[in-house]
Amino acid sequence: MRTGSFAVTFTLLLAAAGCKSQPQPRATPPPPVAACALLTADSVAGSSEAVHVALLDEVSPASAPLGRNDSERLLFRHAYEALIDVDCRGRVRPALAESWDSEANGRGWRFTIREDARFWDGRRLTAVDVVRGWESGPGWVAVDSITIDSDRTFTVHLGRAHDTVPILFADPSHAVALSQAQSTWPLGTGPYRIEGPAPSTDFSHLVVNAYPPERGSQPRVVFRLATLTDARDLIDGGIDVMVTAAPDVLDYASKRSELESLPLPWDRTYVLLSPTRVRELRARQDDGLELPSVSGDLRDALASDAVRGDARGHQGSGWWDGDSACEVELERLRALPPAVATAAYRVEGPRRVVYIEGDEVARGLAERVVALATRPVSVERSPELNDAVPGLGEADVPLLVSALDRDRFDSALQRGSEFLFVVALATQSLDPCHHTMLLAERAPWLNIGWLSPVSTIIPLVDTRQHVIARSGAVSLTLAVDGTVLIP
Repeated sequence: MRTGSFAVTFTLLLAAAGCKSQPQPRATPPPPVAACALLTADSVAGSSEAVHVALLDEVSPASAPLGRNDSERLLFRHAYEALIDVDCRGRVRPALAESWDSEANGRGWRFTIREDARFWDGRRLTAVDVVRGWESGPGWVAVDSITIDSDRTFTVHLGRAHDTVPILFADPSHAVALSQAQSTWPLGTGPYRIEGPAPSTDFSHLVVNAYPPERGSQPRVVFRLATLTDARDLIDGGIDVMVTAAPDVLDYASKRSELESLPLPWDRTYVLLSPTRVRELRARQDDGLELPSVSGDLRDALASDAVRGDARGHQGSGWWDGDSACEVELERLRALPPAVATAAYRVEGPRRVVYIEGDEVARGLAERVVALATRPVSVERSPELNDAVPGLGEADVPLLVSALDRDRFDSALQRGSEFLFVVALATQSLDPCHHTMLLAERAPWLNIGWLSPVSTIIPLVDTRQHVIARSGAVSLTLAVDGTVLIP
């Protein structure tokens, strides 16, 4: 979605639905623990003043409920609910489902919807609504089938057994968002209600208001999307919460005594996805040969030379490193015919290293990769990239860096129609097998099932954000996936 130049207002209202929590066979969930808390508001400020939250990326109703950038993730986590929730210690709590139990030795899970669960328009949430919401979103990829048992109960059948309730049902891809022809935004169930402008309205600079229920003590929350505004101007304009990695903004905030800045977890890994690498891996598969990745030294160099903000060479493991527990999902993928990336067989025209427009980390990495490939004389480590990405070092074809808007990038990634993609992936996952399936759906030419993700994904750098908050103005907690929440 392209940004425009005028202001739009829409409203996010706290729904009045309660939170009746009596799961079976689990006890009533414990109160929030201190380990999950980032900041605590002063009692007066926390109950009587609005909290102003900055959104620095584009926000699109079409993305809901699974945010594609940090601003969408922040906003959608306050507006759309999944069946269960997982706190920052990994403990399962009820959300839309008030109880659950297993069937078929853990391959079936029967959920009971909270009796007072309501959509924003007041209509009661039913089992049919959950199924309809999943059918139109990415949550369906993990499910074999669903049996609707009653108005409030349904059984989810999975290909893999789980000893405890599958925490993949806390993933935002399983949040319930019901599309409505008469509404710009999909309907959610709370705790905040979005009231949006007409579908033709530009979303480049908007204000979102959130109001607490009469029974609650939460502050009114104002989400302000301002992609065309300098983040430092937003701080001067009274923003209470901002999530950013921009060094100049963090430095500016550090000089303000009324602001606090806290680092968040390392939660994003930037990787390279290469159609030519996949083609070569497929060709070598029968011989059991692999292609090299890049060394830790090169990853560290890319983090320091190409990225502004907190970055490090990829460390430890990502969810893509192990697929031994995902045999059921991989077998399902192997039942499909192998997909072919068009870029792997296209020879005419320049080769492009593409990234999503506006992602400065991806831009810096793309430019550095091209520099290493096209100026090998002055750079010792360029052969590492040339070996990892077949064809990267060929001198007779131009190699360009190109920014694509999000829709064009997603379309190209689906087809594999560019030479090389710089992609940001969540580093960790509540359920690695679920994310494996999501990636296979997003880029089918990776041939996951035939090829292991650890062989096709080239991880480069890990990044993290900081949350800037006005002291005493707001309470903040941290979700298990690193999303900042206003409780």
